[in-house]
Amino acid sequence: MVPDLMVKVKSKTDRIKPLEEKIQLFLQLGSVVGMLIDPDKLTVTVYRLSNIAEWRHTCIT
Repeated sequence: MVPDLMVKVKSKTDRIKPLEEKIQLFLQLGSVVGMLIDPDKLTVTVYRLSNIAEWRHTCIT
């Protein structure tokens, strides 16, 4: 069972790529939406699977 919403908050030592990969994995396993919060850049990036099983993101600043 996976959550409908998956949220990751980037710490100062985190790299974006591994966080995105984890979000992508949760989306492939059934999560509906993934969010990545980056306090350093003051952004929230929303990820979701499209109808053709590709993932896309929208950045909110």
